[in-house]
Amino acid sequence: MPKFRVCLLLAALALAASSAGASTEGGGFFGEKGSPADVVESLVNLGNSYSRRVQRDYRNAKKVFYEKACSLNRGSGCTGLGLLYLSGQQVAKDEHRARELFEKACSLEDGAGCGNLGELYYVGTDVAQNYQKARELYEKACRFEDGAGCGSLGNMYALGRGVRQSYPKAFELFEKACALKDGSWCNNLGYRYSRGIGVRENGRKARAFFEKACDLDDGSGCTNLGLRYARGIDVRKDSARAVELFEKACSLESAGGCNSLGLMHDKGEGVRQDYAKSRAFFEKACALESGEGCNNLGVMYVNGEGVAKDPVKAIGYYEKACALKVGRGCNNAGIRYMRGIGERKDLARALEFFDKACALEFGGGCFGAGVIHAGGMGVEQDFAKAFSYYEKACGFRHGGGCNNLANLVSQGRGVPKDAAKAKEFYGKACALNDNVGCFNMGIITSRDRSDEKNQALAKKYFGKSCDLGYQKGCDRYARLNSSLKAN
Repeated sequence: MPKFRVCLLLAALALAASSAGASTEGGGFFGEKGSPADVVESLVNLGNSYSRRVQRDYRNAKKVFYEKACSLNRGSGCTGLGLLYLSGQQVAKDEHRARELFEKACSLEDGAGCGNLGELYYVGTDVAQNYQKARELYEKACRFEDGAGCGSLGNMYALGRGVRQSYPKAFELFEKACALKDGSWCNNLGYRYSRGIGVRENGRKARAFFEKACDLDDGSGCTNLGLRYARGIDVRKDSARAVELFEKACSLESAGGCNSLGLMHDKGEGVRQDYAKSRAFFEKACALESGEGCNNLGVMYVNGEGVAKDPVKAIGYYEKACALKVGRGCNNAGIRYMRGIGERKDLARALEFFDKACALEFGGGCFGAGVIHAGGMGVEQDFAKAFSYYEKACGFRHGGGCNNLANLVSQGRGVPKDAAKAKEFYGKACALNDNVGCFNMGIITSRDRSDEKNQALAKKYFGKSCDLGYQKGCDRYARLNSSLKAN
């Protein structure tokens, strides 16, 4: 299921009550003036309360309130009941029953019902996937002023699925969704303006949409706004304000907000450094399926920060991060298996995790796989494969990958020997702050006597290598510096 729509499916419980107020009454359906309608409205609101606020009693919400409201032809009650069947939260999951309920809700002019029914056709749940049908239902939802339906329709125009791609049309619909107080689509607009996706990048507009999303209690909007204050993007850097926003985001079950809050406590930015609090927020983030949160927990158990060192727990968290498609987590798991930290040394498992990290475009994973193939560690030595991995690592801006790529090219291992190319890769490695890459650039430059300025340039490379923590760079810098002074 597309991630953008999951928010609708889970949040529509909250939308159901507001949708109920917007829908029209069937002429003459209720016998007495006013009071029966008020009773049905109360049933829907009670269902919302039980499902969202009163101990999350989904079974009570289904059996008593949504079910009764739906039987009295309140569309929002049918939508709420359908969502319970779709999610299977404390009831038997039944996608067919959910579809029937969404169909009834939509026939009763409940926008959220039409929107969720459209989603079933969009992804092909209990029906054959049908973009045209999905579009028609999203259009209907949007006409009934369901913000999520407008946003989903806009997404179809942005992607060109079932319609001719049109960013202007997409943004028109995204803005309508936001104006209808769907915070998730305000956040979507903010993200698009922050990255220049389908529109010219505009930091001011991005911040405005993130602010509106957060005001509408969209956790991701609060997280994205907090990141701008934490990093000083289009606003003056304000760590304390960032912490406030991350706290709100985390309270709204935003995994990214909890992870960011954990990082602020870990670094002592905007708050006093507190590893215990940091761990608690990383744990919550990880429970909310933030791979970054799981990875950060693993790091805490490796370093013994706020917890006793536990390499076994660390690798468990790294593996969970990897399963959640965080390349850094895959890479960290690979390193542990390669070195036998927390688990028995297992080069086959190490390569498996490095490959996963590399596929997720994390340069360290490509680098690790390259090291295994170049060294023949548990596999047949293969410099051509190593070259391929190092090339990917370098392309993903991993300095060590660029340096090792240069080594293979300079030695003609797996590829033709090419001194000029090797120098280019060593230069890129140094630009990416790889200390050994800077050292090798110093060696190459110091040997080139074609220009008297090369010795001073070599000294700069050795100096940078030293500053980056490479002792050989420090030694070479000292020797070359003494030589230049003597001359």
